[in-house]
Amino acid sequence: MDDEKGTPAGLGIAEFDPTIREGSLEWIQVLPEYRGKGIGKSIVLELLRRLQGRAAFTTVSGEVNNKTKPEILYRRCGFQGDDVWWLLIKNG
Repeated sequence: MDDEKGTPAGLGIAEFDPTIREGSLEWIQVLPEYRGKGIGKSIVLELLRRLQGRAAFTTVSGEVNNKTKPEILYRRCGFQGDDVWWLLIKNG
């Protein structure tokens, strides 16, 4: 939150699947003028804190080759691995 302007600087969405105890970070966004200030990392770490003790593991989602390079953010927050899952959509 930008306290001076009273507007959000960024936000994040996490989900929890109690059946398999999976936490999932679905959407982390920081407005361009606030990037590079640690806000994205703070959001990710807060969401992970909220999932702690409930989720057995946590995954992240995002586009491969996204120009904002979310993989860098997630790795700075401790995520590891090189698995890529693809979503297939049937047209028509």
